[in-house]
Amino acid sequence: MAFRAGCPACGAEVIFKSGSSVVVVCEFCHSVVARTDRGVEDMGKVADVVESGSPLEVGLRGAVRNVPFTLTGRAQLAHAAGGMWDEWYAAFEDGRWGWLAEAQGRFYLTFQIQIPNPALLVPFEHLQLGQPVVAIPSQNPPVVAEKGEARMLAAEGEIPYRLVPNETYTYADLSGAEGIFGTLDYGDSPPNVFVGREVTLAELGIAATGRTRERDPRAVTASRLNCPQCAGPLELRAPDKAERVTCPNCGSLLDINQGELRYLKTLQFVGTRPDIAPGAVAEFEGQPFTVIGFMTRSVEFEGVRYYWQEYLLYNPMVGFRWLVQSDGHWSYVRPIAPGEVSEQDRKASYGGRKFKAFQDAAARVDYVAGEFYWKVSVGETVRAVDYVSPPLMLSKEVSGGYGPAKKKQGEIEAEEINWSLGTYLPVKQVEQKFNVELPSPSNVAPNQPFANKSI
Repeated sequence: MAFRAGCPACGAEVIFKSGSSVVVVCEFCHSVVARTDRGVEDMGKVADVVESGSPLEVGLRGAVRNVPFTLTGRAQLAHAAGGMWDEWYAAFEDGRWGWLAEAQGRFYLTFQIQIPNPALLVPFEHLQLGQPVVAIPSQNPPVVAEKGEARMLAAEGEIPYRLVPNETYTYADLSGAEGIFGTLDYGDSPPNVFVGREVTLAELGIAATGRTRERDPRAVTASRLNCPQCAGPLELRAPDKAERVTCPNCGSLLDINQGELRYLKTLQFVGTRPDIAPGAVAEFEGQPFTVIGFMTRSVEFEGVRYYWQEYLLYNPMVGFRWLVQSDGHWSYVRPIAPGEVSEQDRKASYGGRKFKAFQDAAARVDYVAGEFYWKVSVGETVRAVDYVSPPLMLSKEVSGGYGPAKKKQGEIEAEEINWSLGTYLPVKQVEQKFNVELPSPSNVAPNQPFANKSI
């Protein structure tokens, strides 16, 4: 039975439709109203949610393994490295709550679990990237893929925990084999443990409903699409996801904060000009992807710096991919879960395939153009490790602790491992996909297959 009460802040009626929800966000004044033994309590106001172009919405119904659920609420959280993600709350008819995280076009459904021995959970400050979390019972424990700090930005609907506006907490995201995903929430002690896996909308019974909604682009209106530095026009091709964009007229790097464009610096071009224009569309994985960003990156060996180019591709229903060009050679790159990769003694394996080490170096961002889903900056540096098994290249990038320190006093630096799998593409195939003419490679790429073998 629904519980009704008056909002302590504005007096409007608030309704707790789910018997186990803890707070509800007032639709009229955006106060977070908590249910207590003595009635209701005002926890403070949250900002309006920023429309993120998500196919999900509060009230949407679905099912997992024939158990129906309803999305009762959503929170938006800020990432310490920039950007934000949506966290949806699913009330299942069997009494469980599910946490459905949405980030970069991917979805992760988890459930809170109780572990046999909480004392085995490592304190946040002692966690290491790649470390197995042995406290979670499993033959192959998930590993730490990311650790950082989140801040509560906005919320709507009913939520199954005591949400506090603007509260920050530390967390670690976990990755395991076969799509396993988990989170350690250090907002409590010992931390709360959530385990599940990456899912698709079809698995949630949502894609078939046709409920994907057309939304206005992330509060960015046409009148604001002018560079604050030169007043020249610019176009956002992924307005719901972009955190940084460059002006094509004056080369300024701009920060996007909920629709407001802020000048950061003017970039000097480094490397070679892009061969594929922003906005170009080509088909990969049976889906159309649009080129929304371009960057020049480099590594240094024995005093010599070597450059390559990366094109950021975007499809709103699939997420982000990369097209990488080095010395005229091209590879199509997609992200893979860190828990799916094993690495030892300069060797790695993924999907039953073994890879040999190629290089281990500090990779630096030298130039950017277009849109990016994180707060990219020139000089940003990560540790990059590449393994090869032609026509594939398996790559690991470790962020945090590289390049100039950017965190303020008291802030926690985000640390993250990202793995990706690149597939070699013959230059003629890239030319056909984008209808362009490209320079021919003059050497052999590390993941280039032998001429007498099919790729």
